[in-house]
Amino acid sequence: AVPLPVGGSTALLAESGTPVLAGGTNPRPIAGVAKLVLVSVALAADPLGVGAPGPAITIDQAAISRYRELDEAGARTIEVVFGQTWTRRDLIAATLLGSGNNTAELLIDSVFNDLDGYLAAARTWLDEQGLTSTTVVDGTGLDPDSLSTASDVARLGRLALENPVLAELLATRPTETSAGTAFVDQSTFVAELGTIGLSRSYTDAAGVCVLLAVPVGDETVVIVLLGQPGYAAAEDATAAIVVG
Repeated sequence: AVPLPVGGSTALLAESGTPVLAGGTNPRPIAGVAKLVLVSVALAADPLGVGAPGPAITIDQAAISRYRELDEAGARTIEVVFGQTWTRRDLIAATLLGSGNNTAELLIDSVFNDLDGYLAAARTWLDEQGLTSTTVVDGTGLDPDSLSTASDVARLGRLALENPVLAELLATRPTETSAGTAFVDQSTFVAELGTIGLSRSYTDAAGVCVLLAVPVGDETVVIVLLGQPGYAAAEDATAAIVVG
């Protein structure tokens, strides 16, 4: 008997069994959860070893201009400096943990060359994982047409926890790139409750969207809250689920 919020869409998924759901079940905007899709697809397309830096890119003027454009629009960004070298691991960490919209776009260009290449790879990967209620039209989630259900997002979180590279990043939670650029861990959420934050984001279309995991005995339970009216409501809902 776990209290689940009535509004939005909620899912709880233990390591065995099927998701426990509450709220709406139709696909809805997922905001920054789309970045977890991106890093998962990127690692499937071009795998890394745990802790390995991977291929590197050099920050050019186009990357600077896009960073400034997104920053001025109020989107989450991570500072890039002309001439810096960013490794693939840097891009994945900054996108997954820092929720950088500009680094997400750099990751797409680095792995897939362009957005169309990424979207084709993402559709194939999502179908292979059985995440057929998930559709992405960008790598950031800023577009409200990037959609999923709480059930699919819970399974996406489970896959991330089982991915050795992502699991290592979620455990160590680096907040500085190899180039020395520091960023804020935007994916952490109510860590004082012992949670592992995978995604925490907001857009007007999506509301507050949270994806996290909580160790419970010998299992890890994935918690998904989509379409929450605010961060305070999401914190209260999470505390009610975790603490009871």
